[in-house]
Amino acid sequence: GRNGYIEYSLSNDPLTNGVFSLGPVDGLLRVAGRIDREAKNNYTLLVTAKDRGDPPRSTQTSIFVKVLDENDNSPVFDPKQYSASIAENASIGASVLQVCPNNFT
Repeated sequence: GRNGYIEYSLSNDPLTNGVFSLGPVDGLLRVAGRIDREAKNNYTLLVTAKDRGDPPRSTQTSIFVKVLDENDNSPVFDPKQYSASIAENASIGASVLQVCPNNFT
């Protein structure tokens, strides 16, 4: 019957500000807007599932979404300057120096 059809919705919370959408038929949570961890690092979403029965019945649940930090820093060489020495008779393909920047700041 009609109560076998479920419709999903997110509550209209200004704190989520259009960042997520929920498929009304499949209940799939999707990213719908820009996520910026520095501005907001987590979201609590209220989901409602409602059938089409007469009268309609519904239930609610919360989804907690934690935003993980993206490494958005530029790599940095430490030390800032490298030096190496090599013999003039070094063979072609001989290793001279390996540089290694870090990106952990």
